[in-house]
Amino acid sequence: MSASRRQTLSLVPPAEIETIILQHPAVREVGVVGAKNEVFHELPTAFVVLQPGAQVTEQELVDFVDKHVSSKMRLAGGVRFLEALPRCAGVKVDRKKLRLML
Repeated sequence: MSASRRQTLSLVPPAEIETIILQHPAVREVGVVGAKNEVFHELPTAFVVLQPGAQVTEQELVDFVDKHVSSKMRLAGGVRFLEALPRCAGVKVDRKKLRLML
């Protein structure tokens, strides 16, 4: 498999994918991390907190991202919904804790 076909977060900054997901009206917060995979190394996976009362499916968010990105930025690791994102010192999203949830 060519390097260009590998789907890794080392090539795609998570913040770029997060910016796109935050454009969806149902999304309040998001954190993106890489899920380990033997073939692709890391698959982008989104942890999403919805707006109060909002409803959206994993597939709807995956499709939303697919419309706005190249193939290497697709959410191949899927979407997981949380009530709140873990934070470092209450400010920054704690990506280490998100990875432990995979």
